[in-house]
Amino acid sequence: MFLDDDAFVDRDLLKNAEKIFEKYENTDVVGGPQLTPKTDGFFARMSGYAFGSFFATHNMSNRYSKGRFNLNADEMSMTSAVLFVKKKVFEKVQFDTRLFPGEDPDFLARVKKAGFKMVYSPNIFIYHKRRRDFKSFFKQFYLYGKTRLQKEKYGNTLIKPIYLVPLLFVLYIVSLPVIVFLSWIFVVPLLFYIVIAYLFSFYEAVKHGKFILFFVLPFFYFFIHLSYGVGTLSGLFFNRIK
Repeated sequence: MFLDDDAFVDRDLLKNAEKIFEKYENTDVVGGPQLTPKTDGFFARMSGYAFGSFFATHNMSNRYSKGRFNLNADEMSMTSAVLFVKKKVFEKVQFDTRLFPGEDPDFLARVKKAGFKMVYSPNIFIYHKRRRDFKSFFKQFYLYGKTRLQKEKYGNTLIKPIYLVPLLFVLYIVSLPVIVFLSWIFVVPLLFYIVIAYLFSFYEAVKHGKFILFFVLPFFYFFIHLSYGVGTLSGLFFNRIK
């Protein structure tokens, strides 16, 4: 069993994991979400809501909120913050210590590639502290983006197109002040992004019964996408130099 050092463990965690292994005997890996503690500060709790939103993190939102039970899970929905791994799996696939952060999605991707069966369950969860300020929050997703290309290189796996969307977003934002002089039509994607961000923010506000989310989530969405994209660009640039 793998846990993060700053995690609060659900009292039924071991019992729920045991039930899955008993019911689905061919299961090799079991994991679930890392939820935001209610004792976290305001900034940390707001970022937690953003992490768990599909617009911010796509299918990776299942890592931070309770998604649907999945008998065919992959690295997009689980992390080593809470993970049960059978011995036979770890004897064949180990963590790549050259990667940080990103060693756990790399591990899970190679486990999946090796043919092991992974299960995601919303009942397998822990509470995980979020970053307390903007600087550490931005750095977190910057590093996620920066190590993504390294992860694919070391694990000899193909990068999924969804991970390149933030990079394209950053390139668009940077070039916008120039290309807008060519035509105002180039502003339309940004306006579309803003509208979608507020629609998802409204959905999350209604879902969680917190009206303030409508106002704060668009900013978290923007900086999650921006920081991840900048990190990917940085990783691409420095890897090319090396």
